[in-house]
Amino acid sequence: MEGSMDRLVQLLGDDSVETQLEAAWCLNNIAGGTDEHAIAVLELAGDSLIALLSSGDVPLEVCSCNNNNYCYYSSNSAYGFVLAGHIISWADRLIDFLIDLY
Repeated sequence: MEGSMDRLVQLLGDDSVETQLEAAWCLNNIAGGTDEHAIAVLELAGDSLIALLSSGDVPLEVCSCNNNNYCYYSSNSAYGFVLAGHIISWADRLIDFLIDLY
């Protein structure tokens, strides 16, 4: 459905941790599909999922971490991710986040 991933990304910013977790879980399922699905989740939700890694809610942080892992590892061809340039910019943002965190 058109716009459904955009809505899920919006829900990642909801005040309810339960809503954030459900949205992250849905995106996790999408990212586990094809390479195109993982790239779409990465493009639309990568920054939000990285930000949720410091939410303070362990289940939400675990789901966000798993989601980021899917975006990195779900591809049958990691070369395709690198070629598309998506994984490099995502990794840069994740590294910046971790440096700022610690």
